[in-house]
Amino acid sequence: LPDWFKTWLPLANTSNIDRFGTWAVLDFEATSDELIFTGILQDDASEKAFTSVFKNISPHNPESAEIISKNSGLWLSYQFENAPQFYRNYRSFLERNGTLNKHDDLLAKFNIQDVPGILSSITDNEMGLFYTEEEAAGQAAFAYLRHGDQERAEQKILELADSSFIEGYRSYIIRKIALENMLPRVYGRLFSDFHKPYFIITNRHIIFGENLTALKAIINDMLSDKTLAYSDAYKDFSKSIPAESHIRALILNPKFLPLLRSKMEGTRAEGFILEADNLSAIGFGVLQVRTDGNVNYLNILLQYQEGAVQEVSRQ
Repeated sequence: LPDWFKTWLPLANTSNIDRFGTWAVLDFEATSDELIFTGILQDDASEKAFTSVFKNISPHNPESAEIISKNSGLWLSYQFENAPQFYRNYRSFLERNGTLNKHDDLLAKFNIQDVPGILSSITDNEMGLFYTEEEAAGQAAFAYLRHGDQERAEQKILELADSSFIEGYRSYIIRKIALENMLPRVYGRLFSDFHKPYFIITNRHIIFGENLTALKAIINDMLSDKTLAYSDAYKDFSKSIPAESHIRALILNPKFLPLLRSKMEGTRAEGFILEADNLSAIGFGVLQVRTDGNVNYLNILLQYQEGAVQEVSRQ
């Protein structure tokens, strides 16, 4: 993977992206407007690989486009069949890598018992995060859990909420999590940007955001049908994605490049500027991983924006 991708993609912050495999075999195909990589990643120490958290868990396609703003630059998601099994596998992964005791020590600091059990009981089959850039709120990060029962989700998440904060905005009730660093302590550094986030509950999701103004902007986008569920371009691109997955990272231009640029500095930023013209030609891009036993199946698909292919080929 290129340095800019490993440097900035939130998954890389967990140091797990380097544990996807020790060797890979990829096929490459180019069409008039797409670049496609497919292949396998094999890990000789697969039990210590992060992808082991998806062992014996069926993959599927992300089902959260209705909450992902069209102003997003990156959408990263985990798909799994069973949330309690996913968390048990995650604990086993931490144990094999010698960090389970640290994980449990952090959980013990909560003044509420079994926070992972509460979150697992809420979560259905998907979690993730997405980054947006809004005119009113600037750049912002959001996390989400996809639930299967809104009434149960509302009941259980209130056990973790700050009772001193509640605010109504349009048709939503905004509350705030009471526990410091709840999401990163339970699910790892993927959610390290979320300390005491605000949250809302939709009919299928709990959405978390540190920035209250930005969270209201997401509400506005959902109520105005300005999400990927209403994007014909995204729907067309989704038809090209070849398979179900456990992990998926989707990049969306033109918002992805400003987000990426804001996370870089020094020599990395200089190198990025040299690649920016080529990257700006990409309308959508996706990297996804599906785990089956000790083998990780990898798909990378880059789709050029209309009219950009000839310009790129001349460089």
